[in-house]
Amino acid sequence: MSEEAQRIYRDAFYIFLKQYFDSEAIDSIVDNANLYFGPSNDITYNINSKYFSVLNSFYFSSLTDEELIALENKKSIDNEVLDIVARTYKNSLRKDGVSGVMYDPPAPDHYVENGSLVLEFVYGKNTKKVSDEEYITLYKNQKAFIEAMTDSIKNVFFDKLGINCEIFVSKRVRRDG
Repeated sequence: MSEEAQRIYRDAFYIFLKQYFDSEAIDSIVDNANLYFGPSNDITYNINSKYFSVLNSFYFSSLTDEELIALENKKSIDNEVLDIVARTYKNSLRKDGVSGVMYDPPAPDHYVENGSLVLEFVYGKNTKKVSDEEYITLYKNQKAFIEAMTDSIKNVFFDKLGINCEIFVSKRVRRDG
């Protein structure tokens, strides 16, 4: 499968996903939580979110010859491509012959069930300076907020799409110079 056909499939998947994951609304909830999450400069903006990105690789061995030919003949996303994605996304997230997949950086909590949707919530430096005492409270509140938000998102994907979703959380502060 050509790189262009893979890109079209991947981009169509992100469009498909937005039906269930309103990234702008979720970003707004994060921004308005009064927990001073700063966006990170270190995120792949593949679903138009300041905080979330999709980490999955896609595996195309389960696509039919007709689906592969249709994708190879496309120059842009259209209804046919979106229909192919809607029919095949579960199998395209599944790597043949393995029960799980390890994501970087390798760690026990980065080993996920094969076929899972894998998102990453990345935030940067706090947008408000706080004292050491305030930081402890802020950290606990951020952690509770993130846990509730990610649990809710996981439930939506399981309930609406019938797939497991794992969400990695990273705080990344880029240090220039």
